[in-house]
Amino acid sequence: MINLELLQFVPDDKKKEVEATLRASTTAVDTLIKVLTQRSKAIERQEASSLDYESPAWPFKQANRNGRYSAYQELIALFTFKKD
Repeated sequence: MINLELLQFVPDDKKKEVEATLRASTTAVDTLIKVLTQRSKAIERQEASSLDYESPAWPFKQANRNGRYSAYQELIALFTFKKD
């Protein structure tokens, strides 16, 4: 099933068409998911070095990493279609 958020701004008479287009765009969607997954994993691999903690701004850097990671995870979930 396609996440309803992807269709919320689509007029009712176009929803089936948009859903069919998204389902038929497997190469584009799969590529998008791979890129987002790669970026997400890169963030997971980033460990704060001891130099990061010397900066008074380290909590902001960590919050930024966490926010980016979370956003990537949300996008991956949004574009992961389940078979009906």
